[in-house]
Amino acid sequence: MNNILVSLCYPTRNRSSILEQCLRHILGLPSFDETVQIVVADNASVDNTEEVVRQIIRDYPDKNIKYYRQEKNIGLKNWQTCLGMGDGVYCKLLNDYTYFDDETLQLFKTSVRKYKDCDKKKVYLSFIANLKDWDSKAPEKTIRGINQYISSTNNKLTWVSNFGCFKEQVKEVSQYDKYADKLLDTLYWQLHFSKSRETCVLVNITGYKCCFIPQSKRVLTYNFFTPHVVWYYEIISQFTQLTPQEYKFDRTRLITDFVGESMKQYLIRHENCAFDLKGSWHILFKYFYDIPSFYRQILEGCFEITYQQIKNITIKLGLESFARKVINKPKR
Repeated sequence: MNNILVSLCYPTRNRSSILEQCLRHILGLPSFDETVQIVVADNASVDNTEEVVRQIIRDYPDKNIKYYRQEKNIGLKNWQTCLGMGDGVYCKLLNDYTYFDDETLQLFKTSVRKYKDCDKKKVYLSFIANLKDWDSKAPEKTIRGINQYISSTNNKLTWVSNFGCFKEQVKEVSQYDKYADKLLDTLYWQLHFSKSRETCVLVNITGYKCCFIPQSKRVLTYNFFTPHVVWYYEIISQFTQLTPQEYKFDRTRLITDFVGESMKQYLIRHENCAFDLKGSWHILFKYFYDIPSFYRQILEGCFEITYQQIKNITIKLGLESFARKVINKPKR
């Protein structure tokens, strides 16, 4: 008898050491028992991913771990393969650099157990990381309608690890791979479920953690702001029409909570970046020209870089201790 509640689905390619960190951490959690399964779909890795995963399977013979290797790289369709391999009531998609604490695993299990007998044609259960304006004492909230779903989740929808669905709903995922080439299939899938179901149950997850990914392990040939801004709103428009107030509210949160920090990091501070950044300012002014926090974050970025330059000068001139005294001088 299959008593698996949650399948943790890890599509991966050429990140064996990072994947190993995640899997071993999760397999060591106290709540990882016979109701939890790990699924790894290897997208034809050319490193030692297969060797690593098979060793993990040998090291944890009492744990439910499934591994499948694609014969060739099939791109993001590997996500669908991974979800389809899950045997649990709920299939949770995860980036191969994502892991979490035991409290999070307990929350997965508790929520799935609560809704495992619901009508899957009417209910969509969604686990989303670090939702804003959320009651920490009540991690679960029921909402109705796609517009309310968007306003509750905002930019969180573009992160792969925020997607999951019931096993019975996985077959619907394969029908909606229109945006696989734009890395946003999971956004498309969530909008589909939130629109086609009467009720959406949102569960706030605060225990996600991410392994450090070296630049050599990143495959970033696109402009960072294109999928997270341009395609994000393009896909939303396929499902619903936001009111002017909803659209402005969503853009305010997007630039404040997510895109703004990346703008400062990549375009103002010019930190090491593997993304293609051509046309980035054009995109940002087009979508956020009427959002006050957009300009505030530009000023913050300019201040940060100016402050760092002044600090570097004081160090070179041997005036660091003097500058520190001036900066920390109590106000009268």
